[in-house]
Amino acid sequence: MIASLTFTYGDNRFDIFKYKSKDRFDQQLRNSIDLNLLVFHNSPSSYVKRVKDSKLLDNFNFTFATIDGNYPSAFKQSLYYLKNRGVKKLIFMQDDVYSCTKNQDEINELISTIKDNDLPYINIEMVCNDPARLPVRELKHFNIIDTDTQYYRKNNGWPFDDSPYYSTLDFALKKIYDENYFSYPDIWSAEWYLRHKFNQYNIPRYVTDKGFFRRVNFVGRHSHNKEAEIKFLEENFT
Repeated sequence: MIASLTFTYGDNRFDIFKYKSKDRFDQQLRNSIDLNLLVFHNSPSSYVKRVKDSKLLDNFNFTFATIDGNYPSAFKQSLYYLKNRGVKKLIFMQDDVYSCTKNQDEINELISTIKDNDLPYINIEMVCNDPARLPVRELKHFNIIDTDTQYYRKNNGWPFDDSPYYSTLDFALKKIYDENYFSYPDIWSAEWYLRHKFNQYNIPRYVTDKGFFRRVNFVGRHSHNKEAEIKFLEENFT
């Protein structure tokens, strides 16, 4: 069983769904798997109702949930809910992730790869064209490249982040997230814990040589390059 997990936050991210409703490759990916869990985290019921009533997400096969409290605890609840449902493979994407390819054949091959491969993890945002890194899979439309957390520690200082990825659920629970991660009081300290952890501990972090999805940071106080990000969304998802 394959599931996706997406968190959305508070009550100020409605514009995300306006654009997401037009993202046909995101829809195709999610609608080709068994379960898609969208968690409203610390969102008032009136806002959850507004999103649902808008019908912006009607073309996605979403199962909705609401969870309050700190993020690491809510994330743990979600992962174990999926595990208890029999999920074996996980696609993790935050709410502000959008497709960035226009190639239907690439998306089809990504979907079939997620369904059929035996790799523990594939990042579906980051791209590697480093000639020193060899493919672990050579496919028709893209290759999966042999990178790991130490590679990214050395190249950009962040060995692991919340970019979208595919993983086996057991790999996520045994290798990425642990009880220390779940014990932190907020997402920022939990992310710094993962950085510290993977500065010292190496795990596979396979990527591809083609971009499929990316985070578009245009909502909230931490948004960067907001004008350029909105231009990308307007050009692709309206």
